[in-house]
Amino acid sequence: MGKVLEHPRCVNCHPVTGAATQGNDLHPHNPPIIRGDGDFGAVGMNCNACHGPENIPFQTGAGTMPGAADGWMMAPVSLGWRDKSLGEICAILKDPNATGGHDLQEVHDELAGNSLIGWAWDAGGRTQPPGSQAEFAALTQAWIDTGAACPAS
Repeated sequence: MGKVLEHPRCVNCHPVTGAATQGNDLHPHNPPIIRGDGDFGAVGMNCNACHGPENIPFQTGAGTMPGAADGWMMAPVSLGWRDKSLGEICAILKDPNATGGHDLQEVHDELAGNSLIGWAWDAGGRTQPPGSQAEFAALTQAWIDTGAACPAS
């Protein structure tokens, strides 16, 4: 689970600041994007202005504009974990105040079924986290079933 949570595909969408990042090196999003209201980007430049329901191949060369059926957005500030330890990320996932009031089973269901999260494994030629979304969901359920312990920070 930790290898996925700490992978750039996940960390890019979980900034602790108001700015999105991209790429394996977590460089600033180009064009520059800020969080805005509701985690969807600034007015007039929201995430879905460029990111649609599926990956769209670039017309000028290799690569794609990422997309997901559930919509494109940054994780809420409460779910920001860039530069946090795995123990700190774990504590965030267990905190209903950080997860919008979700209990662990609801967190599992979101990780297992959300297409934006699933995009990490259908990243249009970008490096992917290990396994698959289904395997990540199974690991998450096993973590919950065995007491949801967090590693030491």
